[in-house]
Amino acid sequence: MIEKIEYSDLEPSPGDLLRVTVIGSGRFELSVSCFIDNPPPPRFAPCDECRTKSVRAGEAFEMIVPSDLEGRSQGLQFDVRDLETSQTITQRIQIKQQGNERGRMMASA
Repeated sequence: MIEKIEYSDLEPSPGDLLRVTVIGSGRFELSVSCFIDNPPPPRFAPCDECRTKSVRAGEAFEMIVPSDLEGRSQGLQFDVRDLETSQTITQRIQIKQQGNERGRMMASA
């Protein structure tokens, strides 16, 4: 069961190391996708860091925030699925852009 998802930074900058940890019990499938809006239309755009990995509760998933997202990104989307119950949580975190002082996180369960 997924209790929560923890991030080392809710508004990382391009080039930063980001750690994502699933808190709960069991094994999970964690997928990360880049979501860009420039050039339009908004869409998912795979990069070298976009992937799916099986993780255990409390195990840190590490990635480098892609540098080419500067000025193009609406954020990173994380989809976490409990491999035993099929419970899925989707969250998106904002990538820090020049002049952007506040981070945002959108979530749906």
